[in-house]
Amino acid sequence: MKRLNFSIILIVILAFSLGFIVRGRQITDLEKQVVKLKTHIEEQDKDLQAMQLTFEALENEKKDKVHVQDTYWFWEAYDYPSSPEALLKSLENQNDLIPFEGVLGGTPFIVPGESKIIDAYYAYAMVEDGHMVGGIILRYDFINDKQVEWQLVDGWWPKVD
Repeated sequence: MKRLNFSIILIVILAFSLGFIVRGRQITDLEKQVVKLKTHIEEQDKDLQAMQLTFEALENEKKDKVHVQDTYWFWEAYDYPSSPEALLKSLENQNDLIPFEGVLGGTPFIVPGESKIIDAYYAYAMVEDGHMVGGIILRYDFINDKQVEWQLVDGWWPKVD
């Protein structure tokens, strides 16, 4: 009987020991996976930082190109008053030129900072009402140093059925 009890105790001890060994290996495997995941995350962070630097460089390049594009050679040639920036700023308050109706209760307006001078006589303005986006082409003429006359040439607005 003592031998049976001893055998049972020995089997129980071995089972617990085996369980601890298996759990220990599982923990070790999980710890190895955690280390691999941390390494992977660090690599992803490095890649993300590289992408952010590339994005910033592209944004700066884009700004430089826009700046070059926005140099208006004709401004001095035509002896225009004020500046191109002042001309575009004056356009921001010309919402009465917009020939479109807003949708869902919106009122169309010229989006500040999104207008561009096309050439010595024409400009483009982005128009929106909070729901839809369109655009208008305008002709501009200087009346004097502080006044500009704007005339609608054409525009587009999404069709709403």
